[in-house]
Amino acid sequence: MSFLKGIHDLWDHLRGKGPAAAVALTIDLSVARDNKPFNFDCGGLFVEYCTGDLYARVNGPNGDGMNLKYIKKILYPFSGLYLTNTAQAGASARLLLLPIGMDADPPAVAAGGGAHQVGYVEGTTDISTTSIGYVDMDEMTVTLTTGANRVLVIFSCCVYMDVTDTVGGFRVTVDGATGTTLHVPAPTQAANVIVGVFVFDTKVMTAGSHTFKAQWRRYIGTGTIYQTSVTPAYRRKLTVIELLS
Repeated sequence: MSFLKGIHDLWDHLRGKGPAAAVALTIDLSVARDNKPFNFDCGGLFVEYCTGDLYARVNGPNGDGMNLKYIKKILYPFSGLYLTNTAQAGASARLLLLPIGMDADPPAVAAGGGAHQVGYVEGTTDISTTSIGYVDMDEMTVTLTTGANRVLVIFSCCVYMDVTDTVGGFRVTVDGATGTTLHVPAPTQAANVIVGVFVFDTKVMTAGSHTFKAQWRRYIGTGTIYQTSVTPAYRRKLTVIELLS
């Protein structure tokens, strides 16, 4: 079992508590489909990632399909999901199908209830840093209003350094408090290296609004650290999941 698959399995396990658990659907886009049906009654759909063209139709196989490469959420209930794609080598998608009654982007947590929601951001611009102190990564902030629940945080990205003496530091903060840190040594110059699927879960949060930020710095060395988004698989991503009580 690969490290990434193990992380996804862990996430699915944590996400799968209770009879109304969300369903994670991983799609290999190297295999062509023509309105392949998935018979789910869903409260909505959240696209974790989609690196190719994948067209979705709901409530029946007719009509114009929605390209999930660009449409990241379906925020209404539907019965039946139909997927169409051409064969695209190396492309894939991962969808989170929400049960009836669960909103993909709820505005607030109901008083006294255990909410389950997902916040997600993906960086689409190239960035770099030479800062010797931690600074925010662009487009890497998620704010959620939670209940008194634990939260699972997942961060990943690919980076490279232009000088081989350089080591990068990465961390995720919760409401400004320092979280777990990770140090990444320089790869071969101009070759991307994955920072990793950086996972941790919090203690029980106080009910209210909370802000999660990914940060980075030059920990050792004299070079510049680059994070590129030319290839979707290399993009920086921050996912925050409020867990069921």
